[in-house]
Amino acid sequence: MDTLLATIILSIALTAIAGMFIQSIDLNVSASDYTVAANIARERIEDLKANWDGSASFPSESVNLNGKAYQRNTRINLRSDLDSSNRLYELAVTVDWNNHGQHQEITLTTYLLPL
Repeated sequence: MDTLLATIILSIALTAIAGMFIQSIDLNVSASDYTVAANIARERIEDLKANWDGSASFPSESVNLNGKAYQRNTRINLRSDLDSSNRLYELAVTVDWNNHGQHQEITLTTYLLPL
């Protein structure tokens, strides 16, 4: 009787631990996707800062990494409301992807004041 009760308690505990382990793996994959997306966005922002000519236009593009497709969109706005000299630009890069059928998105924004 004691062995049966111990087996039942142990199986319940192991089932709970297995559920947490599976959730941990899913969260790790999700964090990895966010890191990749942030790096894709950061790469575009760094390119814009390094090669700024004031007339840059970047169409939407697909980036495939680790078997997953990421869509990168770049938005550039002149922020005359923040700078009366009309030289301040807002650079925003949005990367979106699907994770197990759910739409995920990250946007990085920075400002550029060309010299």
